Amino acid sequence: MTFLSNVGFLLLVIQMTITNGEKPCDEGSETCLMRFLRRSLKKESIDVRPALNYTNTDRVAFGVSLVGIDSLELIGNTDYKLTTSVWRRYLWTDYRLTWEPTQFGGVDHIRIPIKYLWKPDIVLYNNAELGQQLDEDAMAIASNDGTVMWIPTGKLTVRAKRHVSWLSEDTYTASFSFGSWTYDGFKIDVDFYDNIENLDLIDYSTGDSFEIVENSAVKEVRRYPCCNEPYPALVYSITFKAL
Repeated sequence: MTFLSNVGFLLLVIQMTITNGEKPCDEGSETCLMRFLRRSLKKESIDVRPALNYTNTDRVAFGVSLVGIDSLELIGNTDYKLTTSVWRRYLWTDYRLTWEPTQFGGVDHIRIPIKYLWKPDIVLYNNAELGQQLDEDAMAIASNDGTVMWIPTGKLTVRAKRHVSWLSEDTYTASFSFGSWTYDGFKIDVDFYDNIENLDLIDYSTGDSFEIVENSAVKEVRRYPCCNEPYPALVYSITFKAL
């Protein structure tokens, strides 16, 4: 092979490398940061909770914002099926999603499809419908300190009870109980998002057909005869009436 042929072959290899490889990152580019995070996440399974040690506890902040009451369907003498529209709020920390903003042009947070991330399996225990009716396409927001916030929309369907009163308007009561489906409290501890110990009503439609008259929540730590581990749950309770 002649000298010119060698040079031509070398240039071809360089061109192929540039074409097929990753392009250089521009300062402040979220694309570069996304590449970095994807490589970091590929090193470990997103099915495994983000604990550096098996004995560490992942702490999850959870909250529910009530957007509206969709329907109240009679299923018995005083029993009803209540369907609501909500936003669920999740906040947790994943050490695999940390970076130095100065290395990425000052970018300190980024939106990531939730399918690429580990997420806590906080579910509605007393769900009256099959499935969780949750928007899995909602993007998560990851910050450079590893904090992840995810606020998907969804539906919650539970049983409600009608309370008949001869002296005042009839009222209805319902509760929503949330906790981890597979982890005990030593692995995932759930607590109130932003210390809001009730359903957040800031986005509740004032034009709705129902008025919320009582609204509260408690954290319960349940224990069972079979196990020594605690099982925390957040239980939201509401009383409402028809307008």
